[in-house]
Amino acid sequence: MAVTWVDGRFQLIEKVEYGSYATVYHAQNIITNEQVTVKRLQGGSGVPQSIWFGREGPYHAMVLKCLGPSLSDFNQSCGTFGLQSVSELGIHLIYLLKFIHTHNVIHHNIKPQNMLMGLGDFKDTTFIIDFGVATEYCDASTRIHVTMHENRSLIGTPTFTSINSHMRLDLSRCDDIEALAYTLIFMLCSSLPWLTFDGQSPLHSIILECKKDLLAGVHDIPPIFAAIVTHAHSLSFLDKPNYDYLCSILEGCTHMVELHHHQLAKTNK
Repeated sequence: MAVTWVDGRFQLIEKVEYGSYATVYHAQNIITNEQVTVKRLQGGSGVPQSIWFGREGPYHAMVLKCLGPSLSDFNQSCGTFGLQSVSELGIHLIYLLKFIHTHNVIHHNIKPQNMLMGLGDFKDTTFIIDFGVATEYCDASTRIHVTMHENRSLIGTPTFTSINSHMRLDLSRCDDIEALAYTLIFMLCSSLPWLTFDGQSPLHSIILECKKDLLAGVHDIPPIFAAIVTHAHSLSFLDKPNYDYLCSILEGCTHMVELHHHQLAKTNK
């Protein structure tokens, strides 16, 4: 074990779990003798790299590498994205959510403002940021999935959050997927059925009814995104999303667009 101390107070005693991007240890606070758990993380593709985290006076501080503009910034400056671009973006973000979920984390606030482009060597990578309301969905010690509770506060941004959040239910992995579907629709259309012409969000109750209408097929949106929302709603609170299935839907779309462009090129020769 190369590093046996964290913050000069926590002695790493025993490695209890190891993965590609995180290692969990039993540890002890040598000042209070309290038994604690320490998780040492490494960044993954699409997760901002932490340069430093620690105590600064009465606060805890984290230093992250700088990132570029958000998808929301791109949408405002460049307008809508093409279907193929949105599908390729969706594939990357689904696998990124799979990575986040694999590490026992639900983001809770998926939206274009929380997706930033990288800089330099990572300029073609989209990063998910702002884990301020993220939670773990399994007990850290027992690895048992938490139970669902009702009468919760709405979590996330009303425009992009899931129907379950509007219903004041605890959220799970499927709710991140549903919020991602709304994000992809927004990137394709520069709007959502529940946004007004000036881009403002109406009352929560109106947004909820519009999202229910979308699920029922009332709104005219591309079938691939309707399929993602439908898959999210087919899952129970405990279920794991079928990330490969979702990516296959989007991959099929990109292949159709490429074939269409190829046929147009042959026609124009």
